[in-house]
Amino acid sequence: KTLAPFCTWQELQTMQSSGLVELAAHGFYHESYKELSPSLAEALQNSKNLIEEKTGQSVRSFVYPYGHMSPKVHYEVRKLYPWGLR
Repeated sequence: KTLAPFCTWQELQTMQSSGLVELAAHGFYHESYKELSPSLAEALQNSKNLIEEKTGQSVRSFVYPYGHMSPKVHYEVRKLYPWGLR
C-alpha cells in the first residue's frame, strides 16, 4: 500500500498564508500527554520552534496527540500556546 506524501514546508506555508488554514503544533514526538513527563516542555517547545522556523509564521495552537491530556499538562501547554485542543 502506497501512502500519500506529507505536505512540504512550502505547501504548509502557502496554506497558512492563505488565511484559511492555521497550523497547530502536535508535539515533537507525537507521544501521549496523559501525564507530565520530563520531556514534555522540550517536546512542546521543539514542535513550536520547528514549525515557526520552517514556515516563518507564528504557531498559536497545540492539538493533543490522541486527545490525551490532563490539567497539569494543559497548564504547561498554555505557557507556550494560547489554545490547547483535543
